[in-house]
Amino acid sequence: TISGTTVNIDQVLESTSGMITNSSSSVVLKSSSNNNAGMLKVASTTAYSGDITAERYFNATSNGYRMVGSPIEGTTLADWQYPSAPNGFLYCGFGGANYSWIGCGGYCNVRFYDEAQATDADADAGLDTATNVSNLVTPARGTIIYTSAGVNKLSVTGEPEIDNFSVSISKGSASANRGWNLISNPYPCTLDWATFRGANTIIDNAQWIYSGDNGNYVQSTNNIPHSQGFWVKKTSVGTSSLNFNISHTTATEQSFTKSNNGINLPLKLKITNDVNTYADFASVYAASSFSNDYDPGDDIFKFMSPIPDYAPNIYFLDNQSNQLDLSCINNNQSVDLLFDARIGQYA
Repeated sequence: TISGTTVNIDQVLESTSGMITNSSSSVVLKSSSNNNAGMLKVASTTAYSGDITAERYFNATSNGYRMVGSPIEGTTLADWQYPSAPNGFLYCGFGGANYSWIGCGGYCNVRFYDEAQATDADADAGLDTATNVSNLVTPARGTIIYTSAGVNKLSVTGEPEIDNFSVSISKGSASANRGWNLISNPYPCTLDWATFRGANTIIDNAQWIYSGDNGNYVQSTNNIPHSQGFWVKKTSVGTSSLNFNISHTTATEQSFTKSNNGINLPLKLKITNDVNTYADFASVYAASSFSNDYDPGDDIFKFMSPIPDYAPNIYFLDNQSNQLDLSCINNNQSVDLLFDARIGQYA
């Protein structure tokens, strides 16, 4: 039992048995430097009782998109709004937004995603604008928020999410532009990707997070830190349950901002341009378990940049003309490797 004091957790508050009860204290998962934050790791859904404060600090070097989520039940966009959160977000273009100026026009800088609104020709059509600061951002709901450069420190207090639960994800058609779903790590500690994906084979074995350095969504199989939003791609047409379990978590710290491809591959192509610093990658992995056809769950479709005028994309083409960020081929057969690039009018 923790009572009558403030407890700052810089690393991990972890229980392997028994129960932690916070009766009247301020328990804070501290985050005071880029990437890192304290965590709460419990062995069961009843192992912690009481509120907790989850912080997430990150220092953005440029204007751009941020992908965040909340590990606190009942969190709304208002909890991240400045000055509710220290150095929190400025919102624009929806009810209760704290930023209004003539240049804002009708632009909404907070987006969710509804796969049902996407089209076979355009995955971005599924981007769904926020309507009010009362919009919920939990459990496991991911966001894309366009913000300015500088320090952002989010701080949310309430009951931590330590339940087992499911959310629905969908894929409207077999088109490569369908099946993207925007979610987040719902727990106040690291989500172990291998365990999570092993329990949810309905998604590709990769997640995607926007990299401001590259101007692109970057594919990875890294673990997911708390408060991080990410994209997953459903492999089959239809609606299914994506399962989150407290056993999918790990006490190993994971950096919040990812800018590297988390897969150690023997062949990687990179495209850059002479206008800005944005770049993109495409990779090939060869092993005996793969075919030279499209292998669902292993071959990973390219997720194009949200700023195509400024950031180029590169991708491999398989024998069915699928545009792949990661192409898995059989290492016992010869195969021609074809790739293509998409360049913007300013890149």
